[in-house]
Amino acid sequence: MYEIRLRLKKRDVGVVQSMIEGLDNAYSMMGTHSERDGVYVMRLQASSFMFRELVSLLADLMVMGHVLSVSLLPWEDKN
Repeated sequence: MYEIRLRLKKRDVGVVQSMIEGLDNAYSMMGTHSERDGVYVMRLQASSFMFRELVSLLADLMVMGHVLSVSLLPWEDKN
């Protein structure tokens, strides 16, 4: 499992969410919060199932300018 953090501008939150919703079962949405000055952080939890497709889509979204940065971290169980 991985935690993916996306930094994006407020205007891009809906666009990014709509695009990744097309990848059924590729991720779990963990929430979106405001970081500062109109920049938001979207957190996703992803398994290896369709992981390549998800990362490919995120790279395309970065190239299109909808995502400022992507962080990929191992998922740490918070229990």
